[in-house]
Amino acid sequence: QEIALHFMDSDFRRDVLPIIDKWYKEGAELCVGLAEFQDVLDLVIDTERQFNIFDTDKNGKVDAHEVLMAYVLLCFGDESAKIEAAFSVFDFDLSVVGAGRINFDEAKKMIDACVRAVEKVCDTNFGISDDELLFQCKKLFDMSRVAHSERISLPELRAWISSDPSPRGFIFLLQHARGLPDLHAAVQKRNLEQSRAFQLLSRGALSVKESDIRSSAEFRRAAGLNISNEDFALLVDLMFDRGTPISSDRYHAMLRPWNMFCESDLEGEGTLDESKACVLLWIQLRQKPAPELVREFMSTLDTEGNQLVSGRQWIAALRNVQDCNSEQPGWVHLLIDAARRSRLRDGPKPQSGGAKEPQSARAPGMFRLLDFERGTRYLKTKQDSAFAEVVELPAPPEPTTTFHV
Repeated sequence: QEIALHFMDSDFRRDVLPIIDKWYKEGAELCVGLAEFQDVLDLVIDTERQFNIFDTDKNGKVDAHEVLMAYVLLCFGDESAKIEAAFSVFDFDLSVVGAGRINFDEAKKMIDACVRAVEKVCDTNFGISDDELLFQCKKLFDMSRVAHSERISLPELRAWISSDPSPRGFIFLLQHARGLPDLHAAVQKRNLEQSRAFQLLSRGALSVKESDIRSSAEFRRAAGLNISNEDFALLVDLMFDRGTPISSDRYHAMLRPWNMFCESDLEGEGTLDESKACVLLWIQLRQKPAPELVREFMSTLDTEGNQLVSGRQWIAALRNVQDCNSEQPGWVHLLIDAARRSRLRDGPKPQSGGAKEPQSARAPGMFRLLDFERGTRYLKTKQDSAFAEVVELPAPPEPTTTFHV
């Protein structure tokens, strides 16, 4: 985690561009040893530790492309400029005709280096197969209608990233990645905004009326800019479930779990998939939750069977434990047990017609590394004159765990 934070603390223009420039001037070596690694990166402390993060096969050499992509992807800076920098690193023919474009092999190296760098620096416990990465490279060329023997331009790369949910989600999650302290600070910031709303509405009193809360634009903003009308109404109902007016203590006790949900839903979709639920539990537990706990949480709160927990489902789960302090030890287990009892009491719900497509097929989750369209097959068409052959790829295997940044 400390190594990941080192890369995230780097500034693109101040730190990363000079590193890339120095690497070019010193010969652009593809593999570097410890001494070259320290020299190019201007490291002062933890050099060997950082080197070992990339030297996974322990041969005393690291892939320079992986190191550079770790800096480019995880540093602070403009997304467009970072994409251009990544592209330029793999444009090996800068001095010949065709400069400003990369061929299929170079594009494959770029995708490989980006994913492998993030896997190593962020200490993932699963690997994405080479076949999956090859599949993404084929999609880059095929969606751009460029034959695999031709070259891809930077605008075509940008178009692929913006139109395909897999690379778009990958870039988004890295560009907006936050550490656990940042998430706690964001929850606290929401708490303070809601506290100011309470003070305005209470006018010095110790409680607030339900009608004042419902009609307050200030509270609506503090509850979340992306909150739907339905979720807002349910949240207010939950807060006043014990009657009106509401005291300051109950006001904050009801809103803190809601704030955790909102901060875990970085994309503002109003739902949490398994990876986002892991973030929520991480905020609550202040340590990484066990995968079994995350799965239990999802299977219990997901009453619609679509592998998502909506704001409405979260509020319903909070209603079952509204007399319990969310900061007490064991609150998560109380929440899950109460939700399970509620489902048994209410019985199974019938599946609604025209069910929503699972989020994994609609948009990338906050901490999903890449959506590789699992369960589908990719087929080139004979009618497309850009291709000389029909290639069919099998569906990549499902990963066993999720990846967190």
